[in-house]
Amino acid sequence: MAWTSIEGEARQAGAVTFHYIDDHTTKIMLQPDYDPQSLAESVGDKLGFVKRQATGDLKRFKEFIESGGGTETGAGRGGQGADPPRSPPYRRM
Repeated sequence: MAWTSIEGEARQAGAVTFHYIDDHTTKIMLQPDYDPQSLAESVGDKLGFVKRQATGDLKRFKEFIESGGGTETGAGRGGQGADPPRSPPYRRM
């Protein structure tokens, strides 16, 4: 998955990739690109706030998945498992 911010003060982008290791292990790699704009953002970046937040988020994601909080559907795997979700119909305005 990849993202780029389109609004807000902090400019950010990045990617998260999931790598199969074995049937019980997946390696998750986070590659953020963050451009601090203000003095406060620059200080926070130098003090490691962004890195600690990302590390904590990944830890909570791991705990959520390992606790059974997520349900695997197979969607988004190139047709493996369940059918991929369909886009809702759009109305012209």
